[in-house]
Amino acid sequence: MKKQLCLFILTATLIAIFTACNSQKNNHPTHPMLSAVAKLEGEIKKEKNYLFFNKNEYTKRITLYFYDNYNKAPITNVRLFRDNVLVSKKTKVIDTSIHDNGIFTFELREYIPFFNSIELSNHNGRLLKLKTGDYHFELVDLADNIENDYRWYLESYTTGEGNFKFEMDANFSRKNSQKTKYELNSAYKKLKGFSVVEIPTFKEKSNTLFLKYSATSSTKEAGSYEVLVVQKNSSGQKYLMGSVVVPLKE
Repeated sequence: MKKQLCLFILTATLIAIFTACNSQKNNHPTHPMLSAVAKLEGEIKKEKNYLFFNKNEYTKRITLYFYDNYNKAPITNVRLFRDNVLVSKKTKVIDTSIHDNGIFTFELREYIPFFNSIELSNHNGRLLKLKTGDYHFELVDLADNIENDYRWYLESYTTGEGNFKFEMDANFSRKNSQKTKYELNSAYKKLKGFSVVEIPTFKEKSNTLFLKYSATSSTKEAGSYEVLVVQKNSSGQKYLMGSVVVPLKE
């Protein structure tokens, strides 16, 4: 009887110890910084983005779209990485927080071909290192050297998006009514980044130009690409009439 009682007590003690250890393991809190990073990144690492960098403008304003906000400490510095390799620290902070459901804007002050992660910091050191998805940049040369009277200026535009489709209607005007040529340049084409059906329609009437643009992704890959609307004349001079970043998302 005494042996059975001792065995019962030993078994009960082992069960209690195992249960307590298991409970502590399951209740071990997730590191708050790792949790914040996971919420901010969401599905962003799967996204592909294709933008232009005009060497005549020296800077490129970039807006990243994360999946959560961050305002625990002000952001004053940005560094860009390709995986763990630093590719640029020539940046200027525009937003000091990640706000409005994940928006963060900064300026890139040199051309780089690619980055896929970003380090945010301030005078106290690094705050966050986040994956951004793939960002590819195509270097272009647009000197904007058409005379002012011949330039088309954007008056208004509207956009619609969703289900991996995008639509835009834009109106341009100018003083001179001389006929000109114009073209659309899409950043993903050089690297064959997306399979997109684009339909641009230009309609010119006197001093007004109407542009209707639609795009549909057949592969339904998430990301974005930039479109430039460029005016050309018979001398080969060019002028950037406008640009838009086309989002591809559900």
